[in-house]
Amino acid sequence: MWMTKSSIHPMVKAYLGILLQIVISTAIFEVMDALGVQRADIYPRVSTHIEDIIAMISTLIEKGYAYELDGDVYYSVDKFEHYGELSGRTLDDMEAGARIEVDGRKKKILWTLHYGNLQNQVNHIGKSPWGNGRPGWHIECSAMSQKVLRYRI
Repeated sequence: MWMTKSSIHPMVKAYLGILLQIVISTAIFEVMDALGVQRADIYPRVSTHIEDIIAMISTLIEKGYAYELDGDVYYSVDKFEHYGELSGRTLDDMEAGARIEVDGRKKKILWTLHYGNLQNQVNHIGKSPWGNGRPGWHIECSAMSQKVLRYRI
C-alpha cells in the first residue's frame, strides 16, 4: 500500500519538514562556503518571529496601511505614495494577475489563511488575531529585519 499525504501522521510530517530544512540549509552553506561567501552573524527564522510579525501587521492596520478581507490581511499599496519607486514601476504599470488574483484590488498579502490547503501543509505557521495561517514573505522580512537590526522601518 502506498502512503499518501493524508495517511502520514502529523508529527512525522513535521519531523520530515524540519529534516528537509536542515538538509537544505546545510547544502546552501556548503555552496556558499565553496564560493567564498562570508556568512552572516544571524540567520533569523520566521517561526521564532511570529509575535513580531503580528505586531507589525497590527500597527499597519491601526495606521490604515493594511486591512482585513475574507480572513486575510492585505497591505494597501495605494496608501503609500512611494510604492514602486525602488522598482521604477507605478501601480498602473504593474501587470494584473502576476502576483495576485485579478479582482481589481491592488494589494499585497500580509497574513493569509488561504495558503493552499492549510490543513494538509506544514506551511501553516501560527495563530493570529485573524486566524491560523502564515505571514506573507515581505512582512516576514520587514519584521525580522526590524527586530534583528534594531532599525525602525
